[in-house]
Amino acid sequence: MNKINQIGTKTGQLRRSAAKTAMLLGLVTMVSGCYFLPSAVRDYARPGGTTPWWCKGSPDLNQTDCQNFSLNLDFDMFVAAPYPKLSNLTAGGGAEVVNRPANIGVAYTKVPTPTTFDPNSPNVFLYDGNSPTSRLVGFAWEIDSDTAPAGFVGGRDVWSQDGTTGNWWLTAWVVRGHENHPNVFAASHPCLTSSGSILTSTTDACFTASHTEPFEVLVTNDDGYAAGGIDAVVEALWAMPNSTIHVVAPLANQSGGGGNITNAPYVISGSAVTTFSGKPATAVSSNDPAKLPSGSAWPADAVLYALRVSDLSLSPELVVSGINEGQNMGSVTPFSGTVGAARRARSNGVPAIASSQGLGAPADFPTGAAATLALVEEWRLGRTVNTTNSVLNINIPTCAPGYLVRGTVQTVVATNATNYTLQDCSSTAPANTVISDIDAFNKGFIGIADVGVTKPPNWP
Repeated sequence: MNKINQIGTKTGQLRRSAAKTAMLLGLVTMVSGCYFLPSAVRDYARPGGTTPWWCKGSPDLNQTDCQNFSLNLDFDMFVAAPYPKLSNLTAGGGAEVVNRPANIGVAYTKVPTPTTFDPNSPNVFLYDGNSPTSRLVGFAWEIDSDTAPAGFVGGRDVWSQDGTTGNWWLTAWVVRGHENHPNVFAASHPCLTSSGSILTSTTDACFTASHTEPFEVLVTNDDGYAAGGIDAVVEALWAMPNSTIHVVAPLANQSGGGGNITNAPYVISGSAVTTFSGKPATAVSSNDPAKLPSGSAWPADAVLYALRVSDLSLSPELVVSGINEGQNMGSVTPFSGTVGAARRARSNGVPAIASSQGLGAPADFPTGAAATLALVEEWRLGRTVNTTNSVLNINIPTCAPGYLVRGTVQTVVATNATNYTLQDCSSTAPANTVISDIDAFNKGFIGIADVGVTKPPNWP
């Protein structure tokens, strides 16, 4: 992989492929945080090209139709985004749709049943139960029509009637945790009953039946490909069934670089290496004189190299950046290369998790790897935040001998760096007293904060 690639002067495959149709060009500028469109573009850009699972069917969509359909899905997710929990929908006056097809979960709507199909306006939202905290698992179109609507391009729609009113239904299974790879338009979902979800784990039979495509993860860091933290998390992720793990990381330690990237006319290149435990990896280098003597590229360079360079052209579902040796919290967070790499992935349409282990002698990477893997599990099940700019930042204390981390808390980014290294796992302070990521760390808890939403003021 020793090809030199000039990322600084590349337009980028996302923009070139999106330019194939005028509609895509116009609409992409109106919607930020797309996921399906950039994912589809990356899939087709792979060597040989691949059709993303949501565009497969009888027959598979061609590239232009798939990209248009992907943009439809991005709009549909934008429409559904305000209602991640049932309480979000009912607070605005939503009502349950009692007459519905079987085994699609609990259905709610906010609008009268339309008589025509609009691909960008799902009018029914599906939940995993009937409580205020029930989570969104899908969306649908209920249409009052004598005949099944024409639906999306490609003739792959699976319209069904509710059996009572005779209205036509089309369900789309693309919400995280309840995707359905075999058929995005299946009339029901194997993990849903008519009253909610039965999904508990990614090892459940219904999850494996509905998630037949390999789970693809890109792992990077800012400590360099040979670091202990990235080795620990790669080994943990590698054990996941039906998964594909790619490791693309800086050649050497690049801590403190934030979201920096190598600019033109300097170039970056990749070389084949292995992690400490022998897993294949790509080490990313730079010829920028400022990066000598190490010659390493920035962490964000590694992400761009993985996503955009033709000899890799990866299309991961998730980027995991870390495990960093040293915590990244509070006002220090924007200077972290670990977080910078994750944020660069998110800005290129790929959800991301940044993971950091508290400093110690030695750093407790086994605990960090287990915590990161647990967060990845929650992410796959759709139990974490799911906004278009979410970047989850997890910090795991390295406890003093004889103590263990006290649990995990969801929190926010502190606006300072007070008591930055305390990590007191002997603390008895309750979890409900935690006020920030630093406070969680100081009290011996694993803290998870969304730096895409709850970042401090004046971030770059």
